[in-house]
Amino acid sequence: MLQSFRDNIKGFTAVFLIGLLTIPFAFVGVDSLLLSGSAAESALVVNGEKITELQVQRAIASERNSIVQANPGLDAELLSDELLRPRAEQQLIAAALLSQAAREAGMAIGPRPVAQQLAEIGAFQSGGRFDPDRYRYVLQSQGYTSAEFKATVADELLTQQFSSGVLNSSFVTASEIDQLAEIIEQTRNYYYLTLSAEAAAAQVVVEPAAVEAFYAANSARFSTPEQLVVDTIELSLATAAAAVELSPQQVEQRLAQLAESAAPSELRSAAHILLEQPDQAQLDEIAAKLAAGESFAALASEYSVDIVSAAAGGELGFTDGSAFPEPFEAALADLAVGEVSGPVETDAGIHFIKLLAVESAAVDAQLQRADVERALRAELAQSNLAAQLAALKELSFNAESLTAVADQLGVVVQRSAPFARSGGSGIAAEPALVAAAFSDDVRVDGFASEVIELGDDRYAVVKVVEQLPASPIALDEVRAEIEAELRQQQVAEQLSARAMAYIAELEQGARVEQLAKRDQLSWQVVADATMAEPQVQREILQRAFAMASPQAGGSYAQQQLASGDVAVIALREVALGSASQLSAARRAALRGGLTQSAVLAELSGYQGALSAGAEVKR
Repeated sequence: MLQSFRDNIKGFTAVFLIGLLTIPFAFVGVDSLLLSGSAAESALVVNGEKITELQVQRAIASERNSIVQANPGLDAELLSDELLRPRAEQQLIAAALLSQAAREAGMAIGPRPVAQQLAEIGAFQSGGRFDPDRYRYVLQSQGYTSAEFKATVADELLTQQFSSGVLNSSFVTASEIDQLAEIIEQTRNYYYLTLSAEAAAAQVVVEPAAVEAFYAANSARFSTPEQLVVDTIELSLATAAAAVELSPQQVEQRLAQLAESAAPSELRSAAHILLEQPDQAQLDEIAAKLAAGESFAALASEYSVDIVSAAAGGELGFTDGSAFPEPFEAALADLAVGEVSGPVETDAGIHFIKLLAVESAAVDAQLQRADVERALRAELAQSNLAAQLAALKELSFNAESLTAVADQLGVVVQRSAPFARSGGSGIAAEPALVAAAFSDDVRVDGFASEVIELGDDRYAVVKVVEQLPASPIALDEVRAEIEAELRQQQVAEQLSARAMAYIAELEQGARVEQLAKRDQLSWQVVADATMAEPQVQREILQRAFAMASPQAGGSYAQQQLASGDVAVIALREVALGSASQLSAARRAALRGGLTQSAVLAELSGYQGALSAGAEVKR
């Protein structure tokens, strides 16, 4: 992923560009304001390493987003936090274990690869270049601090590097490819005839007595389940944050605190002429031309081996004092604007350095104000929500009605539509709320529930206001449904019995085409079919390739089709595939598939071993 970056940016300029990416990180002044309250609390502890609730919530959101993107039209509300949390936690635990194993093996990721990775993230770019303001905005809108996000990127790079070690250690032998080719490149010849479900259904008669017996035996199925109507009080961090009113004094006070704690900084714009192992004569020649007043930019274009900056007259851009090697930065700091240094040695070579300009590294005031307001609102909302939750718990205990409780809290009671144990719409789509509503304390004893955590900093209390008992559905309302189901059952039984009879005849020496002509059935011949044969019915093809190799003339099976029809299949011949007949591209594809399977198996086994020996606290 970073290869094109490495290939296209060489020399000292490449070193500088990576260093430059660290400049905006120094000016993110509200990192400590974004994590507070329950979000910063430990949700998991893996071998002593904390995973916060905020990290879990981010993983849940990522999992939800992936599922929705892979399934267009899926209602995201169906993917509750409770449903996604176990998988999200398992992913975080697995990542933490791999990261810990990598660090124990002595592996580490420095700041430069992290900066390279950040440079390639499109969300942080404007006009194809890294944009510090956009970087800060995107991180803060997602609830990340700069330090936290860089640590996350470093951990991901570390686990990728560690996993690649497993990948690079895997190999596939020629015999394994030969064995796989025999299986997946094989061809099969088979015949099949089709028994029509539609024709059989026309001959089936469903007796009224059978319908009545089925209805009586499945009375629970043909009844409306017990339903509840509930009142709900819901509190959420989002609602609490929206209700927070900030005074100008609060914002100004926090801005002043940040200004006091922020270290003053400035940016210096530099240009250089880079020489690799110059002799003294060349150094004297360049120094003389500079002293004579020749253009620094022209001399950089002529002499500098840093071809990227040379094309721009030696310009490197701005540094905050940390982008360049220490000798370079020290020499630059001693220059006045327009002044050129004497020769300065670094690992890259010998430099003549010119200070082009000095600018203050002021933070965007408007952006910082917005960040401070957002952080203050989150802090106050957390506090307000905690107070509301404490009051809700106290007021709802033994409350006759949630209406009075809602009035005291200044919120609105929601009344649900009737819903069953399987849930419903709106608030009844929350599994935790449905479970609480149908608990004995709430449904039977009539109490309000305990405070229920709904995820995403949402909480609720529920109380039943109406119970609708289960009631039977009249037979006439479901008669057609029962008749259709019984007819389908009888057709399936009849076709299966007929298929078994045909297979018995085939085993006695009859041929598919003879039976089909005799009984006026549809039949087909398939020759040299592969597993990926596009011209034949997929269900029959898959069954034919699952059948045992024919012995003594044939192998026979039946297959029920999605249409309801039943196919009787006679497998005649199996020809094993040969690796010698594979094209180079096909052989490479098989090798890649086997390698990937081996890698996944090895990585899964290694992760399993790590997990078995891990101490995980929830």
